[in-house]
Amino acid sequence: MTGSDHELQIDAWEIRQSFPSGAVGDALAASALSAGRSSGPDGAGFRELLRLASLYATHAYDSNAGVRSGDLTEWFGLPGMPFEELARRGHALQASWWAAQPDPDDAALQDRLERERWAADEADERIARIEEQGGYGRTLRHSPACDEYLYIRLGGIPRSGGYSLFGLAGEDTEEGPDPWRTAMSGKIRESGTSVFRAYRHPDEPGAYVLIAPDFTNAVYDVPSDHAYFQSIIPGRRFPVLRIDGTPVTTVRHGDKRIVLGSDGEYLIDPSEPWTVHELALESIWISPDARLAEFVERHVAERGHPEGDVEEAPAAVPRF
Repeated sequence: MTGSDHELQIDAWEIRQSFPSGAVGDALAASALSAGRSSGPDGAGFRELLRLASLYATHAYDSNAGVRSGDLTEWFGLPGMPFEELARRGHALQASWWAAQPDPDDAALQDRLERERWAADEADERIARIEEQGGYGRTLRHSPACDEYLYIRLGGIPRSGGYSLFGLAGEDTEEGPDPWRTAMSGKIRESGTSVFRAYRHPDEPGAYVLIAPDFTNAVYDVPSDHAYFQSIIPGRRFPVLRIDGTPVTTVRHGDKRIVLGSDGEYLIDPSEPWTVHELALESIWISPDARLAEFVERHVAERGHPEGDVEEAPAAVPRF
């Protein structure tokens, strides 16, 4: 890779975009940039190596970060791997994918696969139309992968059979009934245990990053992620649980759908088997750059929220 400083700067930016964000990605990009600068005039050859190295590194993270069976041990070891070895592994991974492809010379098989693709496309279009028309309500499309997502709960298991309290438990006034209870049809509990989806932190072994709920499907207006986290924190001290379970689902218009809670959050079905793993508060992040424990210390005192279990908190804020 040769050229002016400007060209090298552009190349450096492009190289960095080839790898996942975070310190591990920074190290991989630095290794790639060093290899590129010493590769001489064969820019095309280096770009192919970069593509393969990026393929392998991204697969090592993405295939493990968000599923309960994932393991990032290899990911954290990648910065110690030579750039050329990373590219070689990317080539082998690509070859394994190609080898798994159906035989292009098998006409009957290709015809069947084409019919299946057409059927799948038609199903996708039908589902998209129903979603646009609001026919599914506050649900998301289900796939088998949903049963393997990482789910984190802040607070203990709800005492009422695993069904979380939800919403603002307000009071009727002279102007009419409590609007929150009216919006929820008079119910006081979710259809399951409220949880966050999460993924493994790219730079902190054993740590998890929470994914905010789908607020577009909440039954109330959420001003911001920051305000939401403030409202659902159970207190200064509370259990943090990883729940390996099955999300609550329903069937609508013949399609299996994930039922969302009143905040737009996922719900674990308490009627299905689950496994609970207790985690340290320090292992939870609300973004790749912000620890939940630090957020709690900064904001719980400001809110005046009492310490203790979320189920015992007063009905002043939406409860998780």
